[in-house]
Parts: sequence; structure tokens; C-alpha cells
Amino acid sequence: MTDLVPTHDWQPLGQDKDGSYTYYRKVEVYQMKWTVDIGECMVAAAPYGGPIAVARDPKKLVKATSTQKPMIRTYTSSGVLISQFPQRDAIIHSMSWTSEELLVILFTHGLVCIYDMHGEKQLEDSLGAQSNVLQASYYPDGVVVLLEENTLRHITFEDRKLSVIVFPDLGCTTAPYTIQCRPLGEFQDSSMLQVYMSPHENDSAKGTLFMLNKLEKVDLNTPFQHVLKVAINPKGNLVATFNSNGKVNVSTANMQKNISEFNTRSREPPNQLLWCGNDVVVCCFLPEQIQTDKPNNTKSLVLIIGPGTDHDKYTYEGPVHAVCEGDCMRIVSNMRCDIVERVPVSTTQIFGLGSLEPSASLMDAYRDYEMENASSVNSLRELKAEQLTDAVTGCIDAAGHEWDTNVQTKLLKAAAYGKCFCRGYESDAFVDRCKALRVLNAVRDPAVGIPLTLTQYEDLSHIVLIDRLISRRLHFLAYRVSTYLDCKTEKVLVHWACSKVQAIARMKTNNKVADDELVRAIQEKFQLCPGISYRDVAETAFRLNKKNLAIQLLEKEPKVSDQVTLLIGMGLSEMALVKALDSGDTDQVYYVLLTMKKGQTDDELIATLHNNPAARDLFLTYCEHQDKKLLKKYYVTMQLHHQIAFHALRAYFNETDFANKLRLLAEARDNFSKRNDRKQEVDMMNEQDKLLAKQNVYAQNKKDPRFNQGFSVAATLRLLIFHKDFKEADSLAKELNVPLKMYHWIKLKALCKYQLWAELESFGKARKNPIGFAPFVEECIKAGQSFEAKKYVHKVEDYAARCEAYCDLSMFEDAIKTAEHEGDTGVLEAIRTRTTDAQHRQLIETAIRKIG
Repeated sequence: MTDLVPTHDWQPLGQDKDGSYTYYRKVEVYQMKWTVDIGECMVAAAPYGGPIAVARDPKKLVKATSTQKPMIRTYTSSGVLISQFPQRDAIIHSMSWTSEELLVILFTHGLVCIYDMHGEKQLEDSLGAQSNVLQASYYPDGVVVLLEENTLRHITFEDRKLSVIVFPDLGCTTAPYTIQCRPLGEFQDSSMLQVYMSPHENDSAKGTLFMLNKLEKVDLNTPFQHVLKVAINPKGNLVATFNSNGKVNVSTANMQKNISEFNTRSREPPNQLLWCGNDVVVCCFLPEQIQTDKPNNTKSLVLIIGPGTDHDKYTYEGPVHAVCEGDCMRIVSNMRCDIVERVPVSTTQIFGLGSLEPSASLMDAYRDYEMENASSVNSLRELKAEQLTDAVTGCIDAAGHEWDTNVQTKLLKAAAYGKCFCRGYESDAFVDRCKALRVLNAVRDPAVGIPLTLTQYEDLSHIVLIDRLISRRLHFLAYRVSTYLDCKTEKVLVHWACSKVQAIARMKTNNKVADDELVRAIQEKFQLCPGISYRDVAETAFRLNKKNLAIQLLEKEPKVSDQVTLLIGMGLSEMALVKALDSGDTDQVYYVLLTMKKGQTDDELIATLHNNPAARDLFLTYCEHQDKKLLKKYYVTMQLHHQIAFHALRAYFNETDFANKLRLLAEARDNFSKRNDRKQEVDMMNEQDKLLAKQNVYAQNKKDPRFNQGFSVAATLRLLIFHKDFKEADSLAKELNVPLKMYHWIKLKALCKYQLWAELESFGKARKNPIGFAPFVEECIKAGQSFEAKKYVHKVEDYAARCEAYCDLSMFEDAIKTAEHEGDTGVLEAIRTRTTDAQHRQLIETAIRKIG
């Protein structure tokens, strides 16, 4: 099958545990579409097939082609220009990409700028150092910087915020050869970022390699000569070093075990030392670093070093830039983009020379089937059921790791052919692999330029891939991938709409027709996803000074809360209030009102509320409990005199100071008097004023401050009775028109409460008694004075009430006699329910017979 997949460029680099060779291959992915000379530029490429940033290298002399500022350009992996933007007036030290594909640019004077791939600035901050940058070692979300003063700074970019951690003093007198950070990983035994540091040979520090973190510095005691370059494999468990004697050593992370050593015979360190996967080390030598007999050498060398002495090399015309991709390596040159990767085991089993594996037999059988050769079935019959299942699985796996769509198709067809002979074979893996390959082939297209491997795709996840398509503004492809993989499309549509708004904002025109057309276009697309929010799009429009467009978009927003929040942020509080009122959601109305209260003057707020009765009522209810001062100001402004009066009365009843009570009462009376329909309230205020004056006199005369505590008329009368000033109590009741019956009740209760029994007896002899003597008996009993109650029980006019009183006082014989005298058997029956005494019951029976 080598005619389908060429194997002549497979290079064995090491062996597996079973003794079989491990092969590596180079696959040309793209012919670059740019006209960039890498040799004149500083290059930074993002992993996972990410974009490539190119900037002028300040260390190289380049012929000037224009007087404009140097430009920073971003390209896809296929060399398609994404964007270009002018460089700052500063010297770039280095560039890298974060895990979110944001471009980090570090300037020599310590400034850090972060851009997205379209050149829009996301962050700008300084390291806070006074010296220039010498070296920098990047990892996905941070960088370790070596300054001229030989100090290390650890900078992180998490959550798009810059944070700086200062490492302790390195103890170096000369700048180290190299630094290399080791991010946190499964093989790291520390919770802190670790940094490898190789001191200069002229430095006073002893040792060739140190491990540092923010707390300590440890000498690793390596037996190597001076280490010039350090590279850590993606897993973090192996470290490759290029030493001053030209040898590349691979050791464990703690340098306790040297695994392999390879002599490159080069005294000059490579331009790049990195890993291809987790087992192979790569040295990239630029043309000027290669010693040849030919003058003006223009070829670069990429040296692939496997375990032991196994190695391979590739030459390129012109300089190259390599990117460690975790499971492989991407090589970018002026002319093309290549992938160097380990040949999967499933591929070697199928296409390996003379392979007798079941998957190879299945592939041969399918080829015979395509040629309409009946012997294809015989080949499959020789395989056992388990072997055939493994063969199908192997073909599916191999298809996922191939770059050529023709090879993918052949392998998948062979797997489908083999499935027909497997009983009960689950097709989920086959379907999932077909879906994955369709997505991968779409993003690998040169127009898109994301050369992902299957392993990277599975590690990245389809969700992140969709996000990266969105960030590249490939909205149509992102939408197609989302729908194909049954993912939500809201994010794609919203980002597309925001991009459209940004595009129309860049035109710097206020064309209402263009805004209307854009709103219609967005609405048409958003109909594909019912319930989608317009808020982010409207917020983008407002941020770009397209206020009218933002308002139009917010009219389409289905969530009132989002409408209200953004309208308030836009300074359109009155419009937000209308939206909140229309929704009927009181929480939203209160949210708008409280926001307006914070942002407006009281007069502005009152003017707004005047035209919104529903909002006004809610706000006044709030003010009654939370802001009485503002409530009164509203009443005064709107000249609501009766409300001002009621407000003063509420304050009056909560006031304890006598002078303030008088003031509040006068305020209430004055405001009531300004309305013709409030004469009754004015009279009440006058009477209350009289009461206050009397209470003040009583407080002074009787030296009892309780009179000034705002008591009611009844309480004042009770307090006068407590002081035995019955004459004054009678006078006050008459002056304030207290009804006689009510006054008798007040006086009766007070006399019983204060145990004034002699006075009570005198009170009971009064000529007028509108309440009768039943209350006298009742109140005496409540006071626990049965003896006093017996003085009044015989005076109770109603015989039934008198009998009830007799029973309350346990005077059952008197009760029976009274009922018998009145001839009321019903009362007698009621008395019988009140007593258990046999003699009493006998008297009741006798009385009933007499009556009956």
C-alpha cells in the first residue's frame, strides 16, 4: 500500500517497548501565500495551528522601503494576511502568544502590550523596572523576564490583567546564558513556577544549571559543560540542553538521570532548541550558523534527534521558524509550512513495508473489492472476529491522523467495508471520526489556515475551535461547524453582529439608512436562534458612539433586564424607566428609580416622576420607609399640602422632644388649613394643641415628665387620676368634649388599676352612671378584688347580668334566688353549668320545678 501513502520519507527514531521502530515523517501542509523574508523579521507563532506574528527584527539591518512606521503583521499558518498595525516607537525585544491567541509584545524598556490577532489593543502595562530586558522565556499565559540588573520578573496575563512577581536575587555578576521557565504540569512536584537558569562561564557562581522559584535557588549539579540552551518537553518530565561542547543532552526534569547524549559538532548554539512531541529534540540552525565550504550559505538545517544516536535532518532554503505543537512540530519557512510528526502505530501497521497486521489485510481486501476481485472476501475470512474488529478500529484511527483527504477516504471506506463483516460492531466511533475529519479538513483549508492534528483537536475541544474561528471572524464557517456538531450558535451570531457594527463604525458616518439596513440584517440572522440576546451588540454600538443604532438594537432585546441595564449605562434613564414600567416588573422599576436617585439631583428626579404616576407611587412607597426627607421635598415641590401635613403628623408621633412636637403640630395645622376640605383635621389639630398645652402645664405642676411624652387624651386622664386630681380630670374631659360614657370607662379602669377603692366607691355613688354597675364588678374581679366587687353586684340592673356576676363571685345561692324570683329557667340552666356542688344543683332543680 505504499503507493497510497509514501513511506520513503519515514525516518526511524528510536524503538518502542516491543522493539518496533518509531517512525517520524514530514508533511508539507501549505505553500505559503506571503512574501515575507523570515530572515529579516522577528517571528512568533501560536501553537495549535495558531496565527503567526511578524515584526521587523531590530538586530538586523534591513533596507528601508518606505518612510512609514514599521508594521506588525499577523498571518494564518498558510501565510494569508489577517491584519497589520503600526508598531510603537520602541524597540521590540520579543513576541509570543497566549493560550487565548492574544499577541504579547515585550519591549526592551519593560513595556508589555497585548493585542488580539486583528491588532486591537487589549492591555498595556509596564514591568515597573528601571533597567532593560535581556532575556524572556514564555509559556502560554505568562513570561519570565531577565533584566539588565540580573533580576527575574514573573509576569502573568490571566484574565487579561498583568501581574508581576519579583524573584529573589540571582546572585549573578554576569548575565546568564539562558533562562527557561517550566510551567506547572503533572510531572512537576512544586506548586510554583520553576525556572532553569544557566550562569555565564565568567560568572562567580559555581555550577552549570540552577532551578529557581520565587523562594529559593537550587544547584542541579549537572555534569555538563556550560549550558547554552534549555528546552522542556510538553509533558514537563524531560529537559534537553545544548552545551558549550556542542552536545545535546536529554535528562529528567531534576537532572538526576541523563537519558541520552548527541554530539551536533556545532560550537554555536542553534537558533532554536525545542521538542517535537515528548520524545524527540529538534535543533534549528540558521544559514549563518552552519559552517560549510560554500560561501554565502542560504540553507537552514533542522536537526531531529531521537533517543540514542538516531537522528534525521531537513534542509530549507532560507531561514525557518519552528513551533512546538505538543504532539508534533510546525516548521515555517519563506516558502512553505511543514508538520513533523510521529507516524501513528495504526498507520505503520497498515502501510508499513511487508506488514501482516489485520488492518493491512483489511486494506488489501478493500483494494481487491474496489477492483471487483472476488478474492477480497477470502482475505477477510482468514481473520478472526477480534482481529477484524481491531482492523476496522485501526483503519478508523489511521484515517484520523492523515492529512491527505484521498487517503482519509480510502481508510474510512476500508473501515466501512470491514464493518459489514463484524457482528454487532458499534458505529459511534466511525461516525465521530468522520465528523472530526470533516471539521479538521475545513479548518485545514489554506483559506482558513489552521493545521490541527487530530490529537490537538481532541485536546483543544470543538468548543474552543469554534471560539478561535469566531476570533478570526470566520463567522460563516464557525456557524456551519456549530450546526454540524449540534452546538449553540448564539455566540457566533452575536460576534458576527458585533463585527458588523464595528465595520460600520469604522466608516465614521451617521447614515441612518445604513443603520436601519444593518438592524434588519441582524434581525434576519438572529431569527435563526429564537430568544437570542441583542445586548452585547447594542453595547458594542454604544461603545463605538453609535447611540441611535444601539437604541434600535435594544428595541429587539427580549429581556427587559438587559434593556434596562444598558439604557441606564447609556444615560437614558427615562427610557429605561418606560421599559421597566411596560414590563410590569416592579424590581426593574425600583432598580431604575434607585439608579436615577444616585445619578440625578432631587429636582430632576421629582420632575421625571411627575410624568410617571406608576413609577411615582412606587418611589413614594420606597421613600416612606427609606428616605422621608426626599418624600417631604417631593410633597413641597408638588404643593401637596395635605400630604405635607400627614408627613408632619407621622413625624409628630415619633418625636419625643416637646418643642419639636409643637412645631410639627403647627406645621400640620398650617398645611391642613390651606385646603378647604380639611376643616375637620384643622379642628383636630387645635384640640391636640390644647392637649399639648395642658400636658405641659401638668408636667410642670405635678413634676411628672410623663405628661410631655405625647400621651393621648385617655392616657392623660388616667395619669391625672393616678395623681388623684379628679377635679382636673373632669375639667379636661369636659373641655376636650370627651363623651361621658367614654370618660366613665376611662376613670373606672384607672381607679381599679391604681387600687383607689375608696375613690371608686365614691365614684359609684355619682348621680349619673351611663355605663351601669356591671363594668364595676368586672373590673374589680380583673383586679383580683372580689370583696370590692360584692359591693356593686346587687346594683347591676339587668338580672341576667347580675346572675352572671354572682356566679363569677361564687355567690351561686344569690344567683339561684334571683333567677327563681324572675322565673327564668334559662338563667337557672346556665347557672347549673357553672357549678358542680350537689346542694346548689338540688336548689336549681327545686327552683325549676316551682317555676314549671
